[in-house]
Amino acid sequence: MATNLHIIYWSGFYHFILVEFSVDRTGKVTFSGILLLMTLQVSWLLSCAESQEPTYQAPKRNNQASQKNPGQQTGIQQGANPLNAGGVQGTQGTISQGQQSGSQDSQGTSSAVNIGEEPSGDQLSVSELNSLLSSWAQKAPGLLSYAKYGNVNGQDASFLRITGKSSQNLPKVMVTAATHGNEQITTTILISVFYKMISQYGKDAAITEIFDTRDVYFVPAVCPDAYENNTREADGQDPNRSFPYPGEEQGSPSKCISAIMKLFNDKKFNATIDYHAQGGMIMYPWAYQSSEVGEHNQAYKTLSKKVADAANYQWGQILDLVGESPGSSADYYHWQGNKSGSNTVALGVEVAGDVSSDIGSHLKALPIFLKDAPTASFWLSEGLAPEPPPFIPPPGFVRGME
Repeated sequence: MATNLHIIYWSGFYHFILVEFSVDRTGKVTFSGILLLMTLQVSWLLSCAESQEPTYQAPKRNNQASQKNPGQQTGIQQGANPLNAGGVQGTQGTISQGQQSGSQDSQGTSSAVNIGEEPSGDQLSVSELNSLLSSWAQKAPGLLSYAKYGNVNGQDASFLRITGKSSQNLPKVMVTAATHGNEQITTTILISVFYKMISQYGKDAAITEIFDTRDVYFVPAVCPDAYENNTREADGQDPNRSFPYPGEEQGSPSKCISAIMKLFNDKKFNATIDYHAQGGMIMYPWAYQSSEVGEHNQAYKTLSKKVADAANYQWGQILDLVGESPGSSADYYHWQGNKSGSNTVALGVEVAGDVSSDIGSHLKALPIFLKDAPTASFWLSEGLAPEPPPFIPPPGFVRGME
């Protein structure tokens, strides 16, 4: 008489096999067959295995600005939808609340995107700029979205949002061009830089990681009315002298500056970089006074040198390089962002003035800023800060006209 022997074999995390053997009186074992192949799907196991990224919180620290204006440190608000907050009007390619962004295949791997032909490098009108960015968003809706955040004297102010993880609260970075409307070269350069970077998403590991771990907003023309008219001034004044700043907390901002300030405060950006022309410089606050940026000074010097080295630019404090400039963007973003708890890192850029060379420079420099500027590890860096080298004015440079 034979005796049946059953063995359960575990072949993997979810797979079990029930095998039967027969044993006769002589002890001979005979394989009878596989009785059951079972795949176990247990919901709690799946939920435990699911990856969940933490909500990003800007690094908290004491600083002079917050001491002057004590208040609650709010940081980034969990669950805020960047396209549905603060009156921003979404258009083609926008992402509805809760929708998972990112060009990813069924395994969750970031896949390449195709946003069409590379821009020619010609100067575009405001309507052409907006049409171009809107078309990019339509072609890569998992990575890009386009929205208008205001209308300035009949010209739409807009941004292109770039992130592979729109449903997550990632560090927010704002990249701006053409605060001065006669500096259209900054828009031309950044359109090409972002085209090349976006086209490498899903192909280049470093670029893919940046757009999967950052929430980037590109504003192609901060003052679209001045841009359209090719004028430095907006509403009869220099827009980059009309931001509020410490000691002048109300200011008298141009309409385009009021619009970009509202976007900044709605989104609570952790880092900003504002492009101007020209001189080939990377600059950090302050611009309104001759003093260091308190405990942030070491971090600003370290980051500025790193970005400048990549671009082959000079670097230093704004006031030292271009002169006293009260009411500038970098001062406002740093000052206001640190009061609100976003701990904003704010740099200014003066492009060198050669489109082809500058595109190459910022293909190297901008990814460094996007990666390093908003991170806690950057602020907590230790060691001696570098010192800016002596400033050498480039040909044609006019101090105070950045």
